[in-house]
Amino acid sequence: MNQSLPAAAAATHAAEAAAAAFCAVTALRAAEQEEQTGERDERERQVAEQARVVALLLVALGHGDVHAVLGQNVVAQVGREQNV
Repeated sequence: MNQSLPAAAAATHAAEAAAAAFCAVTALRAAEQEEQTGERDERERQVAEQARVVALLLVALGHGDVHAVLGQNVVAQVGREQNV
C-alpha cells in the first residue's frame, strides 16, 4: 500500500509536467506565428513602398522629366504635375 502512494504521486507529477510542457510548446508556437506574421507584414510594407517609388519614377520618366529620375525629388515633382 505504501508503494502505490509514491507511484501515484509520480504519475500525477508526470501528468502535470506533460501538461506544462504542452502549454509551453503551444505558447511558443503562437509567439513564433505572431513573429512570422509581423515579419511578413513588414516585407509586404517594404514591397509596397518600393512599388510606389518605382511607380513615381515611371510617371516622371513618362513625362520626360529626366532630372526627377536622376535624383531630384520625384514625389514633389509628380505632385506638381498632378495639380496642373
